[in-house]
Amino acid sequence: MRILKWGAWAGVMGAAWAATVPASAAGEGPDGTAAFERPAYKLLRYQEDWSGLAGRDTSQTGDPFDPIKYVPLSDDGEVWASFGGHARVRIENWTHFNFAAVDEDNDTFTLYRMTLHGDLHVGKDLRVFAEGLTAQSTERELQGGRRTIDVDSLELMQAFVDYRLPLCDEVSVTLRGGRQALLFGNQRLVSPLPWTNTFREWDGFSGIVQFNGWSATAFYTQFAPVQKYDFNDPDAQTEFFGLYATGKLPLNGHSADLYWLGLDRDDPVTFNGTTGNEERHTFGARLWGKLGQTAFDYETEAAYQLGEVGDGDVSAY
Repeated sequence: MRILKWGAWAGVMGAAWAATVPASAAGEGPDGTAAFERPAYKLLRYQEDWSGLAGRDTSQTGDPFDPIKYVPLSDDGEVWASFGGHARVRIENWTHFNFAAVDEDNDTFTLYRMTLHGDLHVGKDLRVFAEGLTAQSTERELQGGRRTIDVDSLELMQAFVDYRLPLCDEVSVTLRGGRQALLFGNQRLVSPLPWTNTFREWDGFSGIVQFNGWSATAFYTQFAPVQKYDFNDPDAQTEFFGLYATGKLPLNGHSADLYWLGLDRDDPVTFNGTTGNEERHTFGARLWGKLGQTAFDYETEAAYQLGEVGDGDVSAY
């Protein structure tokens, strides 16, 4: 089976352009403060911090999209908004789909995806983030036609409210509620699946604790499966919850993830001939870092999973 993919994407709000603008070109801030250090564009766009543009003349910072990355909505700058998005086009050519040897299993089709988001900040502690998505595909004549990983016509991809509680100089708690994309670690177990044309979404609540270079996220969510031409309603039968912590180790250049992930599905599923409701708990750790002063780095991850499917026990590692 031969699969060829050609893709092109453009950061509608300046991702491609910003990569060519050095931080020193971002201009000094009010009262001669240091030049703005432009944040990297993230897969999860709410992770970007554009507050460094406060008080600066965004028409002189070197990026034509900066005027919409920081939009003051109050005289004191305490209320401000940021806007952005991306667009992607990908062409896929499949030959002998599923290893079939007939011409009917050859096809070429085009995938389109666009997102737009708005990020409202009220002071330092209250935030509202919303992101919409449309994902489309030309006619796909292979088995399955247009799949749920190809098409999601007009969708609210993320919409949540954050409230931050600063406990002390080094510790804060952020409470989050609403629709959100989850991404932990190296995306082996928890990912919004950005390599598909659509995204994976969850509705629920998260609590993020940040302390001494560590971040720990406790969450309870319900899966919102893609409905290609309708709104993606949450599935109360599929619950995903757990605790994920990540941070730097005392050894310089080394970091770790520690996690517990739980999945509970009340709809019967079948694995290896056993059918029934599914409950799984995964405990794991990931270590990564640099090998001394060399140009090499390392990463290792291990996990153990237990639970039940119907009358059968789950034990995997």
